[in-house]
Amino acid sequence: MLKHNVTDRKAWGIFARDQGTDEATRLNHYGAHPFYLVMEQLPNTDQTPSGNMHGVLLLNSNAMDYSFTPIPSLTIRTIGGILDFFVFLGPKPEQVIQQYTWLVGHSMLPPYWSLGFHLSRWEYRNLTRMKEIVKRNRDAGVPLDVQHADIDYMDARKTFTIDPINYAGMKDYFSELNADGVRTIIILDPALFDDQVSYPATIEAVFDTNELQPWNWEETGSNYTLKCPISALDDPPYRTKAVFRYDEILNKSSRLSQKTLCMSAQQGEIDLNTNKPKYLHYDVHNLYGWSQTKPTLDALRAATGKRGLVLPRSTFVGSGQWSGHWLGDNNATWHEMKRSIIGMIEFNWFGIPFNGADICGYFNSPTEEMCTRWMQVGAFYPFSRNHNNRRTRDQDPAEWSQPALRAMISALRIRYILLPYYYTLFYKAHTEGSTVIRPLFHEYPTDKATLDIFLQFLVGPYLMVAPVTDDGARTVQIYSPSSPWYNFYDGTSISVQSQFVSVEAPLEIIPLFLRGGAILPTQGFANNTKLSRMQPFGLIIVVGSDGNAEGDLFYDDGESIDTTASKAYYYATFKWSLKDTQLTMTVVENNYREISNLKLDSLTIYGLNHTPAVIYVGGKRFAPSLRPNTQIFEIISKMHVILHCVYWLLLNLFIGNDVVGNVQNLSRENTLSTTVSNMNEEPSFVTTRVPLRDHVELAIDYFLPTPTGRFPTILEITPYGRGPNKPNRRFEARYWTQHGYAFVIGDSRGTGDSGGDMVFHAREGKDGYDLIEWIASQPWSNGRIGMRGASYSGENQWYTAREQPPHLSCITPSTTPARPMNEVPYDNGAFLLQWALLWINSYVNIVLPPAGTTHPNPKTWLNHRPLRTLDVFAVGRELPLYRTFLDHPTYDDFWRAIDLLANSLVNITVPTLAFTGWFDGTLTGTIGHFDEVRRSSPRTYDHFLIIGPYMHTSAPDGGYDYLTNEPILMMGDISIPKNALLPARNMTHAFFDWCLKDQARPQWKPTKFFVTGTNRWMTRDVFPPPEAQERLLFLTSNGHANGIQGDGRLQWSSADTTVTDRYSYDPTDPIIVDMEKIPYHLPININTMIDRKDVLVYTSDPKIESLTVIGNIVIELQMSSSARDSDLVVELMDVLPDGRSIKLGSRVSSQLRLRYRDGFDQEVFMIPGTIYSIRIQLGAIGHTFLPGHRIRLAVMSSLFPWLSANPNTDGSIATDMQQPIVANQTIYYTACQPSHIRMMVVDNPVFDL
Repeated sequence: MLKHNVTDRKAWGIFARDQGTDEATRLNHYGAHPFYLVMEQLPNTDQTPSGNMHGVLLLNSNAMDYSFTPIPSLTIRTIGGILDFFVFLGPKPEQVIQQYTWLVGHSMLPPYWSLGFHLSRWEYRNLTRMKEIVKRNRDAGVPLDVQHADIDYMDARKTFTIDPINYAGMKDYFSELNADGVRTIIILDPALFDDQVSYPATIEAVFDTNELQPWNWEETGSNYTLKCPISALDDPPYRTKAVFRYDEILNKSSRLSQKTLCMSAQQGEIDLNTNKPKYLHYDVHNLYGWSQTKPTLDALRAATGKRGLVLPRSTFVGSGQWSGHWLGDNNATWHEMKRSIIGMIEFNWFGIPFNGADICGYFNSPTEEMCTRWMQVGAFYPFSRNHNNRRTRDQDPAEWSQPALRAMISALRIRYILLPYYYTLFYKAHTEGSTVIRPLFHEYPTDKATLDIFLQFLVGPYLMVAPVTDDGARTVQIYSPSSPWYNFYDGTSISVQSQFVSVEAPLEIIPLFLRGGAILPTQGFANNTKLSRMQPFGLIIVVGSDGNAEGDLFYDDGESIDTTASKAYYYATFKWSLKDTQLTMTVVENNYREISNLKLDSLTIYGLNHTPAVIYVGGKRFAPSLRPNTQIFEIISKMHVILHCVYWLLLNLFIGNDVVGNVQNLSRENTLSTTVSNMNEEPSFVTTRVPLRDHVELAIDYFLPTPTGRFPTILEITPYGRGPNKPNRRFEARYWTQHGYAFVIGDSRGTGDSGGDMVFHAREGKDGYDLIEWIASQPWSNGRIGMRGASYSGENQWYTAREQPPHLSCITPSTTPARPMNEVPYDNGAFLLQWALLWINSYVNIVLPPAGTTHPNPKTWLNHRPLRTLDVFAVGRELPLYRTFLDHPTYDDFWRAIDLLANSLVNITVPTLAFTGWFDGTLTGTIGHFDEVRRSSPRTYDHFLIIGPYMHTSAPDGGYDYLTNEPILMMGDISIPKNALLPARNMTHAFFDWCLKDQARPQWKPTKFFVTGTNRWMTRDVFPPPEAQERLLFLTSNGHANGIQGDGRLQWSSADTTVTDRYSYDPTDPIIVDMEKIPYHLPININTMIDRKDVLVYTSDPKIESLTVIGNIVIELQMSSSARDSDLVVELMDVLPDGRSIKLGSRVSSQLRLRYRDGFDQEVFMIPGTIYSIRIQLGAIGHTFLPGHRIRLAVMSSLFPWLSANPNTDGSIATDMQQPIVANQTIYYTACQPSHIRMMVVDNPVFDL
């Protein structure tokens, strides 16, 4: 493809050679890439493209040639080798390239500085002359990032030397340039041209070129005078002009070894069977440059610690993983300028997007006009370098007249402004395998006209370059594909589509066009990237035919190695909606913060039909201006949005009227200033009752945006009340309606104003289904509905989604318990007494009888029997739901019906987003839901889980107080760093925009979790991270582990001792943890709580190195009891150097009621004195024990009134009237009965930056 002559049956050779280009004789240039593309045509048509394409790779390193005989027949001939055919089915052009590069390796991410302008020539003659040329260009205002030194800097062309006379002081000069932001590249020839005896490099290193270690074996002649034997290797019987260099004067072909090694040369590692190298040069000649590239890059990176750049001109399949490609020695002709565009595109296909030709030509001398036009097109090469031969005139930009110089600088200036766009394209090439430069048919594959266009090209999908490539031309014929295209310079649109049109092209400009629907990141101009990277960013917004536009920005430090793998970068997506007059920015990765003024300062808008009267950004008002004599609107150097401090940005633009909008610069601090002040202003709403399938009615309020229309809807069903003083309604309704959503909030069945009885989730799924389908039928609904809410409201979402209502599109169920016997109301069989009483009596919005006499002091509850009637004694009234809980003490059909995990989430196919926290009592359930829905869902990567250092009420808001929006920076006794806070509402907004408005899918990993201790975030595909490995920490003692001063120890090796530890648990004297007074669910110091004789305490030695634990913790205890039933309760702690024991874990405690040790569906009582292996699930933690800290475990049998005190009898939990008895508990440590902690340890953790 791309205008090569394939109609005359001449062969195109593939055999790497150091020779000039020659279109007439098909001389192969540097490198070998046996890969071609085929555009498929519709059947029975006159070559009408179907839009589908496939690619073919014949992976073979031997000499080959390709010829068409006739079209579309292709003949490939080779002189040997192993033939591996690969076919890439696409079907779209860009997909073919992505599939090809997936196989051969994605391209390297070039250093940012390498995208600047390069200056070079072979033979400056001396350092003084080089300095003069560099100075005159810098003085003239030519941007310059890289100065090259060709091989004339060497001493007599001896590699690794510097000419001590002509280039004396070169190292110091290069250091000066580097300090000014100009990098230097030296050119090395991979062969050694010198035969002088005094050559230190050959003495100090082994190059296999001396007589003792010859490159060629004896039969091939002297090592220094190449005399190859007459053989079928250098003179194979199959010969073509394509593969063999042809001498037109002597009318003969030279041998394969011309300008290279003998084909019989043996190379590579020694074959132990033959004691000779394994390979013949005949077979590996085309791999010569390829084989040197990666070792060179490895050495460069090892020496500098930086990303570096290797730039060969001889490459092979897969070279792009490590290098760019210089297109080789060309001629200063208009024809060669055109061919450079073909080569640039083709090497993008080959997976080497960082490529470019010698601007203005290497051989011969260009005219001023030719060099001007070539500098203009070369300004858009991925690799932009002006380079020429020693026998030609100077052709650097400052050499030419002022008009030519201004034209060249103008083109380079545009390049520098667009470098963030280029760099983002290179990021995508590096991570996705896409092209940076592409032909038009990549974007318009069904348009037949684009197949013949090769001079007009695209930079990414959004920038079209139409260079002038003919002498004297001042107009250029361009093809306008079927999209809106806008003139880069004045903003006017091309009046036609899918047609050719003539555009003006005076010498001072290169025609450029922007595609409608694009957002391109820019950065302020400076004369090198060291300075330009300090400039503010801008966005070019090009409104599409539908009024929308999108784009993205990738940015890192530009030189570190593997920033993509380590997530040490910044990546944001942008969405523009003219309908909503909004620009939305969503930050996907925010791990690059080295430049403090990484800020967005300007906007440039193409394609607006009306003048925007005002733009609000971050609560600030800006008046855009019309760029003189253009149709381009812009805000310049005014916005000051600090990008790395913002996770989400909303911009409002108002056309024709100066209206104050809902505009938020959503770093969380700025969000508060724009939303809290309006929080008391209640938006208007409609109250109604929705009939359900069983004729019960739910009470709801719905809120609509203005003006009227059909909207996506966000629904919350809550048992906590929907009225005007409820935070869920007051905070959420206003926010979502201002962002184009209808918002509906309803009372759960049996709560608030809704009818029916509350039966703890029994009908939540069916009720949710009915309410969603009712919403979808309303005239204000567009039929797309998402759900929000946390805790019970979050569970409602899971139940509803499991019913598969047709109009449910996504859910955001945060902080959700999963299993009724594992979290609430029973926590591993132990009844959560205080939670049940408080939640039912105080939090759930249900109608209760008037309260009588109450006994709020939990100590008075201890002697009350039976537990079933404690509600009246404690809170003064009967609580039916409390008694229902107690009526089902085992895992029976009542609980089984509402157990989400037991019933599987296989029916849930909608995307999910959930927040939880390390101090959220429902952490285990929230993780369980995430794991199960990913395991059973066909949309594995559409489910997201975020775990922060949050408690139950603050997790859904990313660590902010849900009533005040203030950041919670103290959690119990530990401080929470600001980097732990997340803009959860804004992330939820982006999630809803994706699944309800078809905007960009959030580029999040499935899990994101904060590791306390080190206070760093991690993102992974799964939780716990796959690198976490299980380790055992063993319990032992000298028999006196009671209390903090006891001798209980934790150690990494198993204890083998007959020593045991004992304590006595008296139900009438339990450990008291009154949750209404002290927040025991938070990371607080619990030394006072555990320093008792009825608590066993085990402590490790102080940590010498950090220990990071991420994942589930399981405590396995070998124990016996004197009672038939009892409880085991454990607490895990981080002991600080000051002696405080900070509780870890998401729940108040972790425990097991021992009658349920064989399962919650049955009660199996113990035989006193019998040793049992007891497993207690502590749940997940994400924590680093820092040096000097210790790990501590406490074992006990009570935590009242959070847990009902086990009387150590075998009666019913609800109705037992027996007197409690003392239980004597024993813990064992033998090798056969080890008591231990199972934890998931991450060695050398890799955190987000």
